[in-house]
Amino acid sequence: MTTPSPLAGRHALVTGAGSGIGAAIALALSGAGARVTLAGRRQGPLVEDAGRCVSGSALESPVRDLSRIVLAPATYLHEKEKLTKRWPAAKRFILERGLNEHFGDPNPRVGLIPQGGMHSTVVRALNRLGPTDIYGDACVHMLGLNAVYPLCEGQIL
Repeated sequence: MTTPSPLAGRHALVTGAGSGIGAAIALALSGAGARVTLAGRRQGPLVEDAGRCVSGSALESPVRDLSRIVLAPATYLHEKEKLTKRWPAAKRFILERGLNEHFGDPNPRVGLIPQGGMHSTVVRALNRLGPTDIYGDACVHMLGLNAVYPLCEGQIL
């Protein structure tokens, strides 16, 4: 009587499975009875390693799940909901909570719109060029986008 593997029926995700230790781990887990999902940067080595895994892998016996196919009507409904409900709700959320920040002169001739994490870098660059001090007080207006998407046009115009 054979003893079932402790990994039988288990599923393992192996990153870096295209070469080296990752490939060796994927083969060992597969040999021990686990279903293995391979992840890596290069498709070629992953396909080769998948072929070396035990039979019954997705490449040898693919399973078609029709419930995962997104057909056009569902896509259109999804996009309509995004434009009519989720997009405006996201904009309200950003504006009500003041996620994006204004810095500098409120009535400038010119303005900059850096992403939130770039504000300090832009202030340092402007300081080196002259139009701002080390505290960020400048003759330009900056809108720091801590929430980049969706863009709230009302904060710009």
